[in-house]
Amino acid sequence: MRVRIIIVIVITSFPLYLSAQRLPNQDTRGWNILFEDDMSVFDDNVWQKDSLVTRGTGTGEEPEIYMPSNCTIENGKLVLRTHKEVPPVIHNHQGCYYLGQHEYTSGEISSKVKYQYGYYEIYAKLPVGRGCWPAFWFWDANDSPNNPWYNEIDVFEGDGKITNSLTCNRHYGFVYPIDSSGNRHDEKQDFACQYSSAFHWYGVKWTRNKIIWYLDRSVIREESNTYGRIGIHHPMWLLINLALKPNSKEEDNNFPPANDVNTMYVDQVNGYQLDCTDKNVVIDSDHPIDFSTYNWKTKKSITLNGNTTIPQNSNIVLYATDFVKLEAGFNVPLGAELYIDIHNECR
Repeated sequence: MRVRIIIVIVITSFPLYLSAQRLPNQDTRGWNILFEDDMSVFDDNVWQKDSLVTRGTGTGEEPEIYMPSNCTIENGKLVLRTHKEVPPVIHNHQGCYYLGQHEYTSGEISSKVKYQYGYYEIYAKLPVGRGCWPAFWFWDANDSPNNPWYNEIDVFEGDGKITNSLTCNRHYGFVYPIDSSGNRHDEKQDFACQYSSAFHWYGVKWTRNKIIWYLDRSVIREESNTYGRIGIHHPMWLLINLALKPNSKEEDNNFPPANDVNTMYVDQVNGYQLDCTDKNVVIDSDHPIDFSTYNWKTKKSITLNGNTTIPQNSNIVLYATDFVKLEAGFNVPLGAELYIDIHNECR
């Protein structure tokens, strides 16, 4: 859904201050495109296929190990699959081996660099069946006693046995050691989505002040980024994976499900960051503007004098961190569109 403010009248009174949400996939003017990946080929400049990785949780060790062979490009889409097979022996960071505990392999890709702030989205079709645990998420941590932290933003997590609901999460911790004993603070929120029957857009807008989750480009959750009075601000890795839930085999003897349903398909992944400057801009008769060559970077403030007129039939988007001031006499002609977004997400 295209979210915008459209002004179609002449403003003749006091200055106005307007604020709204706009996503870069609707208009990338003013945004830096980090990547727009249609997954027709595997872009190893952006992603890597994770190998010999497994994870533990508060409820046990995940039963899969990630293998590059479980990540393929088929018919212009990234395909992640689980298989029942004995993977190679691996060990975790403490040197503990899990020989015999892993009976499955699956697929995961992760970004080659860490990202901080911006808008990120995925267009995906998710698997069903007990044990399937697909996700699109940010993660990183630091166990140093002098600067401990754990950060995670889950754009979505799926549970294959629940076909009409997903979860968006955020996790944070700022004490040492970071473990599952209560030092990490988690919060989840479910949202309705028939995710297995069709492709859907799942997105998150992560800023200095807020974290906003989107389903099919509409807002489903919004929170202030002040967790633990600190917030989530460290750059993090971006991951796409098809995990298997711990203890899934014990819960269901038919785990994992048949190969035709334990597959995750990804058709598009996009990442954007706002392009910013610290300038204050005044647009008036002494500072005329040609909107066809306007610098669309986010400004500190923008003042539109009463002598300013938006061009006929134009679509103008203005971003500022502090305010946009429309003075008396400022004109937006009928048929023109003006979108104004006030935010504070520039680094």
